[in-house]
Amino acid sequence: MESAALISKAKPITGKRYDFSVRKGKLLFEGLDLSSLAVKYGSPLFVFSERMITDNVARVRTAFAARFPKFRIFYATKAGSNLAILRTIRRLGLGAEVSSEGDIFLSLMAGFSPRNLVFNGPAKSDRELAISCKLGLSSINLDSVDELERLVPICRRERKSARIAFRVRPDTEAGTKIIQTGTEKSKFGIGLSEAAEAFSKAASFRDCLKVVGIHAHVGSQNTSIASWRDFVMKLAGLTTKLKELDIEVRQLNIGGGVPAEHVTDSLNQPVPSFMKSVPSDKEIADTVAEALNEGGVRDIELVVEPGRRIVAGAALLVSKVISEKASGNQNWIYVDAGFNTLPSATMPWYYHMVPVTKADANELMPYRVAGPLCDNKDMFHDQHGEDEGSPSLPEHRMLPKGMHPGDFLALLDVGAYNLDIQDSFNERLMAGAVLVDKRSRAYLIRRSQEYQDLLAYEPHSRESARRVARRMAQG
Repeated sequence: MESAALISKAKPITGKRYDFSVRKGKLLFEGLDLSSLAVKYGSPLFVFSERMITDNVARVRTAFAARFPKFRIFYATKAGSNLAILRTIRRLGLGAEVSSEGDIFLSLMAGFSPRNLVFNGPAKSDRELAISCKLGLSSINLDSVDELERLVPICRRERKSARIAFRVRPDTEAGTKIIQTGTEKSKFGIGLSEAAEAFSKAASFRDCLKVVGIHAHVGSQNTSIASWRDFVMKLAGLTTKLKELDIEVRQLNIGGGVPAEHVTDSLNQPVPSFMKSVPSDKEIADTVAEALNEGGVRDIELVVEPGRRIVAGAALLVSKVISEKASGNQNWIYVDAGFNTLPSATMPWYYHMVPVTKADANELMPYRVAGPLCDNKDMFHDQHGEDEGSPSLPEHRMLPKGMHPGDFLALLDVGAYNLDIQDSFNERLMAGAVLVDKRSRAYLIRRSQEYQDLLAYEPHSRESARRVARRMAQG
């Protein structure tokens, strides 16, 4: 059953930042046939690009370095902590922002020096504080006075001095309404009115602590220039106040939130506003510099902690069409990647879709696209918003006419968070990942799950698991 809203002419697949080309109806990414990669490594499959990661780092670095002679980037590892990704980022000269002892472990495994690690997070355990103290991290960004009071005896016991900052809550909203970490209601940091007292207390422990800076982060994908200006002005004011108390702030850490671009087009609408209108890295760097200058803060080292900005637009996900249905005057296709593979999709978050097979199609038609899970939320449209009359995602995706089981799609800008937070809900096996290097060679950087992995944390007979897996493979 076909909808009347058939588009006769399809636009060429460009994907803006993506190096796409089409050969014999197949979509190539950086010269590689995506359908062949999915057949070789399994579907769904994350495909990361070393070139795109490098380009993203270069753009952020260029924008901020032009305004700040002293400037450092610490990559937010929670956005993607795969070892190959971390090693790629380390080779580009970045530090790592970690938020758990597991993050520290992986960062050290990837070759980062402890002096190139910054530890954030709202609830650091004594064990994590001790690890951080003994390793000598670049900074432990304390989230509370409680953490300070627990860190001091740890440092004295270890006979070590720790470099610290406090995470401050500036009570500023980020541009992305669904991700707010700097407002008064946020669980993170200490309030501005409490900050001076907390810093003064920390400064009194000169035998074991060194106060190096202030830290703040108001939210991921912060597209509001006004928000950037507001919270940086507040940090400038705090810096001046601390100076009056003889507490020198050498480093200002403005956290992450530098927004990532997302591919959108006019055919697939609506999409969230924070994905359509994204200020450039330069606009943000200029805003931060002007706010600090206006606030009287100069000659300070600026630290920024981008995560999503570095990896979101550096990956795509290849997914296979596994079923189709015409029902209720609508065409449905079901793909093998649901919100188990793309958990961020339920926020809701928009991921642009392009055909991997039938990539040279001339005609497009609208499809409802859903994942494979036995859960009604597993759809790539905003059903709740549609019911309320205000959807934030397209009701249909415009894709080539005649999509059938066995065809492949690619979802763009999926590189942040999803590889780390995907799960095995419905006991669906988790996706693997490859990295395409600058010579267009694809390397497996994470294998897809196998049946036996579903039992990894449960007592079981490995031989029985292998026997059952063989039986299923044999049919």
